[in-house]
Amino acid sequence: MKGGVDFQPLIKGPYLSISKSFKWGRNLKDLAGQGLIHPALPGLAEFPQMFIHQDKALDAILNGKHCLISTGTGSGKTESFLYPIFNHCLKLRVKALLKELLLYLFIQ
Repeated sequence: MKGGVDFQPLIKGPYLSISKSFKWGRNLKDLAGQGLIHPALPGLAEFPQMFIHQDKALDAILNGKHCLISTGTGSGKTESFLYPIFNHCLKLRVKALLKELLLYLFIQ
């Protein structure tokens, strides 16, 4: 009972997690080498080795599909949607530079 003489929490640290680790997916460096993503994307990622749910999300989004990601805390859900966004932005940047270069060449 709270406020009682011998109050102790039900669970007391230190804590140990015995849950299974997340399964590994592909590496962003490998995907860039295969031309599936922009070559600069692996350099932006703190952890280029993806978990399987990140890998599946990236694949789905790059193929124009919607996806929902529901997984544990610390599993990289944020990266699951950031990798495709960053990849798209990098590709747009390259296209914009190519357009500027072509425009420059034709004006000369």
